Amino acid sequence: MADPTRLHTPQPPLRSRWLALRGVVVSVVIAGLLLAGAAIGWWYVRRSLNEKAALHFQNAVQGIVDALTTRLESQVAALNGGRGLYAASKMVDRDEFSAFLRAQGAFATLPGLVGIGFVERVPQADKAAFLERVRADTTLRPGGYPTFTIQPEGEREEYFVVTYLEPHERNESVFGFDLGTDPLRRHILERARDTGQVVMSPRMILLTGSGHDVGFLVAVPIYRNHLPHETVEERRAALHGFILGGLDAETFFASVLHPTVVGEGQVDLEIFDTNIVTFESFHGRVSSLEEHRLYASNPHRVELAAEHASPFHRLLAMEVYGEMWTLHFMTAPGFGLDPTQRHLPAWILLSGVLMSGLVFGLFYALTTSRARAVRLTERMTSELRAQQEHLLTRDRAMAATTNGVVITDPHQPDNPVIYCNPGFEQLTGYAEEETLGRNLRFLARDDRDQPGLAEVRKALCERRGCQVVIRNYKKDGTMFWNTLSISPIFDEQGDLLNYVGVQHDTTEHKRLEDELNRKAEESLASNTELTRREKVTQSLLEDLQTSKNSLEQQQRSLQEAHASLRRSHEELQAVQLQLIQAAKMESVGRMAAGVAHEVKNPLAIILMGIAYLSKQLPNGDPTLGMVLNDMEGAVRRADTVIRGLLDFSAPGELHLSAEDLNAVIEQSLLLVKHDLDKAHVTAVRELAPSLPPLKLDGSKIQQALINLFTNAVHAMPNGGTLTVRTGIKPVAEVGRALASRNPGRAFTGATVIVAEVEDTGTGIPEDKLPKIFDPFFTTKATGKGTGLGLTVTNKIVELHGGVLDIRNRAEGGVRATLVFA
Repeated sequence: MADPTRLHTPQPPLRSRWLALRGVVVSVVIAGLLLAGAAIGWWYVRRSLNEKAALHFQNAVQGIVDALTTRLESQVAALNGGRGLYAASKMVDRDEFSAFLRAQGAFATLPGLVGIGFVERVPQADKAAFLERVRADTTLRPGGYPTFTIQPEGEREEYFVVTYLEPHERNESVFGFDLGTDPLRRHILERARDTGQVVMSPRMILLTGSGHDVGFLVAVPIYRNHLPHETVEERRAALHGFILGGLDAETFFASVLHPTVVGEGQVDLEIFDTNIVTFESFHGRVSSLEEHRLYASNPHRVELAAEHASPFHRLLAMEVYGEMWTLHFMTAPGFGLDPTQRHLPAWILLSGVLMSGLVFGLFYALTTSRARAVRLTERMTSELRAQQEHLLTRDRAMAATTNGVVITDPHQPDNPVIYCNPGFEQLTGYAEEETLGRNLRFLARDDRDQPGLAEVRKALCERRGCQVVIRNYKKDGTMFWNTLSISPIFDEQGDLLNYVGVQHDTTEHKRLEDELNRKAEESLASNTELTRREKVTQSLLEDLQTSKNSLEQQQRSLQEAHASLRRSHEELQAVQLQLIQAAKMESVGRMAAGVAHEVKNPLAIILMGIAYLSKQLPNGDPTLGMVLNDMEGAVRRADTVIRGLLDFSAPGELHLSAEDLNAVIEQSLLLVKHDLDKAHVTAVRELAPSLPPLKLDGSKIQQALINLFTNAVHAMPNGGTLTVRTGIKPVAEVGRALASRNPGRAFTGATVIVAEVEDTGTGIPEDKLPKIFDPFFTTKATGKGTGLGLTVTNKIVELHGGVLDIRNRAEGGVRATLVFA
């Protein structure tokens, strides 16, 4: 029988169960939606952060490439400047080469540059002359280089010799080294020669004083200015040498990879002098690439790269002046976001599970976050690039300015310097490593009791800027007035970060200011005195005015009379000098004529006797032969003196005819051609065309010119240049020469015909110039001249109504000027 109580127990209605089940389902769905939303947020934020990190890595890589390119261009520009130096000069000597590099300041502004030199191409035929020239070079060393030789020794078809090298002391062991003996260096030089372009070498050991610096060479070909070099054959024939620069790889790349470019501990870099195509080939050749590695910013990191994989890598091929480099970039252990950003996805996932009340707001935010993240990334990228360009421009400006710029850190003890630009080094003489970590008060030395220094200390205490003028001292002890401007730098919260100091050398301005103040004080005192005297003088001016007019009239009359008397006195002096010289020359001529006639006949008899005795000499007696030869030479020298006396004393009879002066000169040069060739003297003709004919005794003018040519040859024992020049000149141009040689003599007409004979010899001592026309006066050694050549030459020119003027040239040597009306 059924239990009546069970038959009437109330059952949950179907709607209630459905509602409960629906609540469970809705709860599960909501929970799933929350978890799905949290998972989506975690994934999206993580991807956005990775994209931002990748962009940051890309910007760092581009900054390094830009900095490396700029620095390489600066290095090559310094070497190309040497090409311009050789193009602008016929011959660049050691002193000019060294002065050019000092003017550029190449070693001060280009880190890693261990040396710049000139490598000269020396053919085998020119080797002896090249060695003699370098050994005798005293432009920088008074004693020259007497032991200079080409290393390694040996005979070769051509040499590529390091001839000039700066700094010389640090690289003296390379001086004279033949780079052509090293196959790699010769290949680099020949490639630069044939292409005519700047060429860079692969990794090599530099030939420096230490002998173990790893780096590379940059070669710039230099061709001779007067030869074409358009084709390879022409470039090989015209090659003069190379400007060669040596760069220390470690120092050079370290100067480029500054933390302001890549960020501290953000990116590591390896550089190889070979082309690596892919990462697979790179990782497969790590051991074999060691010999190609130019630089590694973090060698320990490179060794652990395989063990600790970097989030980002990049291989970049870069062609550098004919050489292919591969740049391997990788993120450093400290690269990326800060810990808060790295854990942000996990916080989002946890927040999505725990904060159910924000599910709908989070879902909406996630649906629209991508566009905002992209916009944010683009804005941050643009701002980052603008900041990088601003920082790069600021760094270039600070490096280029001649003012000294320093930055100090007030948070460190004693507020030390943490940055100084090249202008500070040039201004004070202290290098960067001597300045960093020190307080700027060391520039004042013991001169600390200055009002400006007290103002600086007060401004620093009050955290404000100031501008003062103080006395500072350079490294060599030189005092200079320093206009110092100090400015504090605050962050956005108003906290002090650094102080920036700008220094300007105002020593010259201070000197001018003191001079102006002194003159102003003197002027003030003078004005006071003048004011007092003006009152006294004013009363006298009116009385003196009348007297002044009459005195001026008398003064003009006296001046005219004085000028007339002075002209008369000068004319009398000139006439007196002419009369004295004429009388002296006449008496010397008469005496010379008498002596010549009395001595010439006995000399002829002696010569005949010597000739007779020479024929009668017994065989095998060389002593008597030598005695007779010496006697004959002495007699012939005496005969030469006698013939000079006869020429000097000969009556002034001329056989005049219309002659072409240029033709007379050409005939005279032909007669002395043997002497010119024997003495290695080059004759240069600058003869004016279409000269009017002159009334000349051709043989006597030829004699005068030969005397001048012979004297010029004797003055150039080691060879030189003899220049003969003719032309038509205004009388005013040669008036000074006419007045000095022939006082009172005046040429009529507007122009005269001039012949000039110049040599590049030793010149005439200034104290001997007034005596060169005196008979028997000579500057030559005993037995080398009679002392009558210029006397006879001067007499011949005067007989033609002309003037002979002889002077030393400012460039060296003598210029003889013959003037004919």
